Amino acid sequence: MGSLAMEKMFILILVLVPFTSLFSLEANNIGASTSTDDEATALLKWKTSFETENTSLLNSWNLRPKNAKNSSELPQQCTNWFGVSCINGSVHRLNIKNFSVKGTLNNFPFSSLPNLEYFDLSCNNIFGNIPPQIGNLSKLVYLNFSLNLLSQNIPPEVGHLTNLEVLHLRGNQLNGSIHPLLGNLKILSSLSLYDNLLSGPIPPEIGNLSNLVYLRMGLNNIKGSMPPEIGKLKSLQNLGLSKNDLTGSIPISLGNLTKLTSLFLFKNKLSGSIPNELGNLKLVTSMELQRNHLSGSIPASLGNLSRLKNLFLRQNLLSGHLPRKLCQNGALEHLVLNNNMLTGPIPSSLKNCSSLVRARFNDNQFTGNLSEMFGVYPDLHFMDLSYNHFDGKLLGCVLPEFGNLTLMSVLNLSSNRLSGEIPFELGKLVSMLKLDLHGNQLHGEVPKELGLLTKLLYLDLSMNFLTGPLPVNLGDFRELFLLNLSYNNLSQKIPSQIGKLIQLCFLDLSHNSFLGEIPSEFGNLQNLETLDLSHNNLSGLIPKKMAKMPGLLQIDVSFNNLEGPVPEGKAFRSVTIGQLQGNKGLCGNITGLKPCESFVGNHFTKKGHKLIVLIVPPVLGAIMLIYAVYGVIILCDRRKSYRNAKDNNTNVNKDDDLFYTCIIDGKAMYREILAATEEFNARFCIGEGSCGRVYKAELASDNIVAIKVVHRFSETAERKAFSNEVSFLTEIKHRNVAKLFGYCSSAKHSFLVYEYLEREFAYTMKVTEKCDVYSFGVLMLEIIQGNHPGGLIAEIMSSTTGNIELKDLLDPRVLQPTQDVEMILISILKHAIACLNVDPQCRPTMLSISQLLSSGAPFQQDLGE
Repeated sequence: MGSLAMEKMFILILVLVPFTSLFSLEANNIGASTSTDDEATALLKWKTSFETENTSLLNSWNLRPKNAKNSSELPQQCTNWFGVSCINGSVHRLNIKNFSVKGTLNNFPFSSLPNLEYFDLSCNNIFGNIPPQIGNLSKLVYLNFSLNLLSQNIPPEVGHLTNLEVLHLRGNQLNGSIHPLLGNLKILSSLSLYDNLLSGPIPPEIGNLSNLVYLRMGLNNIKGSMPPEIGKLKSLQNLGLSKNDLTGSIPISLGNLTKLTSLFLFKNKLSGSIPNELGNLKLVTSMELQRNHLSGSIPASLGNLSRLKNLFLRQNLLSGHLPRKLCQNGALEHLVLNNNMLTGPIPSSLKNCSSLVRARFNDNQFTGNLSEMFGVYPDLHFMDLSYNHFDGKLLGCVLPEFGNLTLMSVLNLSSNRLSGEIPFELGKLVSMLKLDLHGNQLHGEVPKELGLLTKLLYLDLSMNFLTGPLPVNLGDFRELFLLNLSYNNLSQKIPSQIGKLIQLCFLDLSHNSFLGEIPSEFGNLQNLETLDLSHNNLSGLIPKKMAKMPGLLQIDVSFNNLEGPVPEGKAFRSVTIGQLQGNKGLCGNITGLKPCESFVGNHFTKKGHKLIVLIVPPVLGAIMLIYAVYGVIILCDRRKSYRNAKDNNTNVNKDDDLFYTCIIDGKAMYREILAATEEFNARFCIGEGSCGRVYKAELASDNIVAIKVVHRFSETAERKAFSNEVSFLTEIKHRNVAKLFGYCSSAKHSFLVYEYLEREFAYTMKVTEKCDVYSFGVLMLEIIQGNHPGGLIAEIMSSTTGNIELKDLLDPRVLQPTQDVEMILISILKHAIACLNVDPQCRPTMLSISQLLSSGAPFQQDLGE
């Protein structure tokens, strides 16, 4: 009986087991379907909050059909949704990188995705804050919200994501301090907070991230010192804390990071010396410590870094000699040491450093003979040794293997003590874009082989002792935009081939001994902005074609032997007598020059007389007879005009003999002004002040002038003050000052005749505290830049100043400023830019500018780096 019962029970179990399995499988499928449906519904609810999205990618996000009966259709949304992956019916991976999504995380279903391990939302337009509910994603391994518009603090709940291996939040607008709870992420291998608005110190708890390989926190506002606990990150390979406000010294504990390959601490306020312990970083390939306040010498231990490829130490306060073994093993490619106080010769190890690609030693105090310091560098692109105390001859000494430097694009040896001739081998540097040898003691002629450098953009050989003529093949520099040969002893004629340099913007041939006429081909230089031919022996006329040069803004032809009329082109409208002086034969409508009427007669009479005496003497008598008759007629006509003017003058005022003017016929103009203003009728008045009134007068010649009528003098002192003002205004001429055409001082009227400027305060005499602020800003920029800042002002008005660097504003003819002077100049430039505000009400007052400049207080406005 018992045996039979057991047998029946066994058969019953065999029958029920398949049904039990079937029921269990169906239940699992139903559960998976329910879980997937819940998570999918939650994601769809978040999707509906998007303001914009990439519909072609997110159209796949929809629920399965309601009438689906086949169990294979149940997890359909997981397998078909773009960017969504599931495991066992639950969302495991969410990658919507670069989906053009614009929205927030406020409706994200943090609590509905318990199995989410991978979340990439980078390269979108997600804004708002990171909700604290992010701490619910406890299984998260990878989190990337980079390159969005997220703001506010990083929630401390991120520190609860203890399974995180990657946390990337770079390129947002996150602010506040870095929370110490981030130190709980013990298995984190990559942390990127680069390019945000984070502030406060680096928490020492960061040293708990023992598995960290990649740490980037640059381009923030992080302050304080570097915690020595960073030295505990023994697995760290990449450390980036650049572009912050870090202070204090570099911790010696960084020498413990023996796996480090990249160290970026540039553009902070770090001080003290470079730790000798950095020589322990045997694997480092890039070390960038530039733009800090580091002092002392460069540690000799850095010469032991055999894998070092990039060493950037520029713009610090470093001194002493370079490490003796620097680049001993030949791996160094970029060596940037400029703007320090380094001394001594270049170490012999660099002579064999054939791996060099870019080398900058400029603006230091290096000494020695270059012929003994440099070797062969087949991969060298850029070398700047300027502003040091190097000596030696260029010919066959400096970089002797010129033929091997086929990749060289920039060579700057300026402002040293180099001598000898310019080597013709320089013509082999076919990739050369910039060649600067100015400020040395070079002599001899300019080698014609330089004409082979057809890619050249910048050539400066000024301030040497070069002699002889210019080679005509300089006209082959079809891409050249700057040519400076000033302050040499170059002679003979200026080659007309320079007129082929159609890209030229700056041409300076001043302070030489050039002869002959200015080539008319200069008129072809349509892009030329600055032309300086002063202090030569040029003769003849200024070519008329130069009047049609559209780009020419500034010209200086002073101290030559030029003659004839000054053209009336764009550049000549603002020319001053200082840019024309020293030429006895020039004439024109410019204060300080004689009128061209007298010049025309004298000039052509003299030349015509010589020519006719030599060729046809009989014709000379006839021509002189014609001139004599013509002169008698003119003389009679002038006497008649004088008598008529005297009679008319009696009807006006007997004191009109006191009337003086520049350029125009004084008495005739006086009568015309009275007629044009109906003897200063009130309806022509455009302004009134305490000193008098200003009238607008339209003359018969269609010229419009502004007449400043001063109140009658009550005392002799007032009349003397008026005379002093007139004397000053007739001598000054500036592009920012209205032209004074003439003046009158008599018993009946005392007035000044000005160029009329539309919509300006110059003649209204409604003087406010803002009327001259703009002009003051222009003058400040002009003083610092060394020329008129017209292009710079346009750039300031048309864009932000974030793209403007101080080095682009300074006068290139003066030495580079020290860091202390640079800070003062930046402050002055901020004042100047504030003065140029388009809205006058937003400009500072002159009182505030005066007080700030006197006190040296910094200006609270950003000037771009």
